[in-house]
Amino acid sequence: MADTFPSDVQWGDMPWTYPFNNDEGWDADGYPDARLGEVAKELDLSDMYIELSKRLKVLVFAGDIDNQVPAIGLERWVVSLGLAVREPWRAWVEPTSGQIAGSVLALGEGDDPSVGLLFATVRGAGHSVLGDRPAAGSAMFEWFLRGERFDGPLAPPPLPAKL
Repeated sequence: MADTFPSDVQWGDMPWTYPFNNDEGWDADGYPDARLGEVAKELDLSDMYIELSKRLKVLVFAGDIDNQVPAIGLERWVVSLGLAVREPWRAWVEPTSGQIAGSVLALGEGDDPSVGLLFATVRGAGHSVLGDRPAAGSAMFEWFLRGERFDGPLAPPPLPAKL
C-alpha cells in the first residue's frame, strides 16, 4: 500500500505560525483583531484538500454535536471546495448495533474509488469521535482504510444553508 502514495509530496515545516494563542488576537471588546482575516487566508488549506483528493482518498469527519468544530460549518467548507458529488448524502449504520451512526457524502472527480473526499458525520459524537462513539468511529475508520463503501441506505439531502 505504501507505493500507492504520491512520491512527490514534500512534507516539512509549515510556512506560517499561528499568532493567535489564548487571549492574543482579540480586541478589548472580544472581537477578532483585524489581522485575523489576513492570517485566516494564509491558513486556508482548501487548495491542498482539492489537490490531495485528486491523488488520494481523504476522509473529513465530525461529530454531529461537536461544539468546537461544528459539523454544519465543516459541511459548508467541504461543499465550498466545489468537488463533484459522486454519491449523495446517505446514512451509514453501525455494524454492532445496527443503528444509524451518521451520514456520509462522497465527492471527487471521476469514478476512481481510490481517490476523492468523503465527508462523514458521526451521530451523537462531540469533538472526540472515538471517545464518544468508539464502535461507530472504529467502523468508519476501518471501512475508509479498507476502501469499502460505508454501509447504509441513501438519505435525504440536508436542508439548504441559509447564509
